[in-house]
Amino acid sequence: MTGSSSFEKAYEEFLAGEYARAREILVPLVEAHDPDALTLLGTMYFLGQGVPVDPARAVELLTRAAEAGNGLAAHNLGTLYLSNSPQFPADVASSKKWYREAHRLGAQFAPDSWYE
Repeated sequence: MTGSSSFEKAYEEFLAGEYARAREILVPLVEAHDPDALTLLGTMYFLGQGVPVDPARAVELLTRAAEAGNGLAAHNLGTLYLSNSPQFPADVASSKKWYREAHRLGAQFAPDSWYE
């Protein structure tokens, strides 16, 4: 996390299930291109927490965050591309690409061999 007190407050609200309040705090941070805020809001759109499920918006936000060096965003993109929901069919090649990028950025949630 960036350590921004605004982001930390948004994250606390998110963890408390206060998704509308978290979103309200996150929007200006997203507009300022904060990678952690982009990641959290993108994840909210992926999961439908406080916002409608919107895989396209999730991909947009998470891609911006991953391209700014946020490994968790890259990992979440890898997961999204495997979700195979009616709104977002699975794309294994894209999933592998983003999981490998997450690993490269230090967001490792599996053994090294998994990323090969």
